[in-house]
Amino acid sequence: MWSLKELQEVGSTQDLVRELAAEGAAEGTVVVAKRQTAGRGRHGRAWVSPDGGLYMSLLLRPPSSPTLQTLTLTASLAVVRGIEDATGLKAQIRWPNDVVIKDKKVAGVIAESTFAGAGLSFVIVGIGVNCNSSITSVDPSSPASNIAGELGRDVDIKHLRGSILEAFGTAYDEWLNGTDVIKLTRGVIRTIGRRIVITMKSGQDLEGIARDINQTGGLLLVRNERELVIHAEDVERLRES
Repeated sequence: MWSLKELQEVGSTQDLVRELAAEGAAEGTVVVAKRQTAGRGRHGRAWVSPDGGLYMSLLLRPPSSPTLQTLTLTASLAVVRGIEDATGLKAQIRWPNDVVIKDKKVAGVIAESTFAGAGLSFVIVGIGVNCNSSITSVDPSSPASNIAGELGRDVDIKHLRGSILEAFGTAYDEWLNGTDVIKLTRGVIRTIGRRIVITMKSGQDLEGIARDINQTGGLLLVRNERELVIHAEDVERLRES
């Protein structure tokens, strides 16, 4: 399914795949770079991308407009599965798009869609994994780590990449075929059941208990005995209180 384009350095794998998609590149095109000079995560935040990490973007052309959060969770599930298959490490999802090991972020996932008129043209899923590079968290409330640090030795990045792509192929097929991906991911979403503080893009802080994930990938937050549905696109940051 996958057609890899491997590069030493790019500004952003997301941007390059977007250019290739506009030129008609097929679904399954993957750009992989050893480093990025302008990598980004959610809301355009910088994603530090030094040598020793795994940075790749996947071009998808699903037949209908997806709920991006369910696709993001599907990709996050693939990263969790891929890490476990390649290393034996137990990873979890911190809603909406972080992959963590022992409460420390080791990977992030984003999904960006492009439309032509009223119809979906393509979706680009970006995956960044801290593998063997030294990582310093820029947010004290969200500590970061890398696979090597958790494993106690360097990880074979190509092997990890292959494991994640294989897992993604399976998860994407499940998603396309209408499998309940929320049910599949629910067991590895560490956020459920925890007391959290969500900073909304509006600047408002909401504190409560994360009760569950709904079928569109929204977080069900119990706050002051009321249940709110929090959508990922409205969230600036999530942390445990």
